[in-house]
Amino acid sequence: MEHQFVRRMTTAVLCDDEPLMRANLRDHLQSLWPELQIVGEAENGPAALREIAKLKPDIAFLDIQMPGLTGLQVAQLVDQQRRWSSSLRLTGMRWKLSTPTQWTTCSSR
Repeated sequence: MEHQFVRRMTTAVLCDDEPLMRANLRDHLQSLWPELQIVGEAENGPAALREIAKLKPDIAFLDIQMPGLTGLQVAQLVDQQRRWSSSLRLTGMRWKLSTPTQWTTCSSR
């Protein structure tokens, strides 16, 4: 019997209150990491919590300063509520990074 393996794409949610910054991050990610599937976006902390809970992405890119809840507060709440077991990427105002590994990581595990 032949086994076929289906490779699942890595999924992500982008969370930033500035639409231009979200678009810039989306463009950079698509250029640097074409295999990444962006499954959702949020414009504030409460919306970020809802999107993470609903979509359960592999990665969430969280702006540190957002209305309602900061990216750090969202990361803490996600961890406390055990809604998710993948990694959170906390982002600031710097999108001029050459590789995804240079982003600051806060793991919720």
